[in-house]
Amino acid sequence: MFAIELQDFLYQYVADSDINTGARADLEKRFIALRGSGLLPRGRENRETELRPKEIANSILGLATSNPNYAAIAALTLGQLRPVGGNNNSFFQCPSLIDAISTSISTKPARDSLHEVTLSPSLSGNNVNGTASITYDSASGRATAHFVSPLAISLISENGLHRHDKDYLFTDINKKTIIAKPFFEKLALKIESLAYFDRKLRGDGPEYLSEEAAARRRKKLGSMPGSRFLSVSVETAAAWPKEECLIDFNTVKLALLPFTKEHSPSVHLDLARYRLSDIEGHTIINNFLSMIAWCSDQYATSKGGYSGSSSPVPQSKISEISTTSSYWHFSRSSPKDPQARRSLSHYREGLNAERSSLISYAFLSYYKILELVYGENTKKIMRAIDHYYTHMRHQNQDTAITYFDKLLGDKSPGEYMRSACRIAVAHASIKSPSDADNMSEIRRLYTATSVLKLIARRIIMESFSISTSIYSDDIDHDPAT
Repeated sequence: MFAIELQDFLYQYVADSDINTGARADLEKRFIALRGSGLLPRGRENRETELRPKEIANSILGLATSNPNYAAIAALTLGQLRPVGGNNNSFFQCPSLIDAISTSISTKPARDSLHEVTLSPSLSGNNVNGTASITYDSASGRATAHFVSPLAISLISENGLHRHDKDYLFTDINKKTIIAKPFFEKLALKIESLAYFDRKLRGDGPEYLSEEAAARRRKKLGSMPGSRFLSVSVETAAAWPKEECLIDFNTVKLALLPFTKEHSPSVHLDLARYRLSDIEGHTIINNFLSMIAWCSDQYATSKGGYSGSSSPVPQSKISEISTTSSYWHFSRSSPKDPQARRSLSHYREGLNAERSSLISYAFLSYYKILELVYGENTKKIMRAIDHYYTHMRHQNQDTAITYFDKLLGDKSPGEYMRSACRIAVAHASIKSPSDADNMSEIRRLYTATSVLKLIARRIIMESFSISTSIYSDDIDHDPAT
């Protein structure tokens, strides 16, 4: 049986298993996912390669998930499940579910005894997916072999049968796919009948067109076996390529993806190819954005990203929709004290700078609040930072405080904030340099800014008695105090 013949065969049964009418397109996506993971023969040249029982079994297991793009993950996850109680308590002593399904396909005695197969891709434990069972007729009567994760050592051991609760569900909603005995009988008959013919598939294999297009795209964008791309969203008013392209920058190649209705412009760098860490890769991308900004005299902001994909992945747009409430009530007035109003303006400026990824300016905005309260008395500002930080360490579980502790070294919080942060970002200091492209430096400043924001917020509340509630100006009614 060829892959396309199996796909057509499965369509007859999948179409009737759900109210969804898009079964054919659904199956096409599943087979693309299976080929992409090497669970089915790849490439147009293998279109007429006879499938092995395990490859057919993978296709069946791939039906268990509702998302067709996850068919390969479902097949791999379910295929590795082990029998509860060990092989002696398994269906035909098969060591795994993939072997049990393969045996049902290729062995008539197994099919004759089979009653039904139940597959579930649902969560079965902490960070573990997948359970299955096979009901069959044994010498002692109707029996059921249960299959669980290979990590469940106590259950897959010889004594595991007594520990297993077959009715236990880890999730309150559990999705199952049940495959009856007649399906396997009809599948075996189809495989047997096809073997009598000298078959030649018609056409040139249109099912491979999308895969070949994806392969051409990966090659165009520099993707290779083993690639691990760092993908970073960009916000910029500079000219950006309209089409996907691969460019040279310094000693690396960067893939640029365009702005679309659903996606932001983005930059992608293969970390594995150049043996770079995430921080090193992000620094190079920041260097590139700095050059783009300089050449165009327009802003170019990195909006963050992630690494791990084998090819450049378009980055979804960040929603600009603000939080809404069905029952929104506001009863506040602006502070009468001009210093209090200024403190709020600096705080908002800091939040806006953070939103725009301008962390240096965010730090300075929050620092201005301390200067507003304590004047230009550096010692008072440093003592205030030390005081509030000591208090927060005992009261606050914010992760920024944990990271900030590691940055301090032998300096006090106040001294560090002033010399290593304020002077570094406000001046081109030789003793305390700050590189706005360097990702390690950006992370350091983000940590310090997160802590300083907590201090500045507390100082505003205490120095100007400004409530954080939208319902009342009265500080006594503020749940944050």
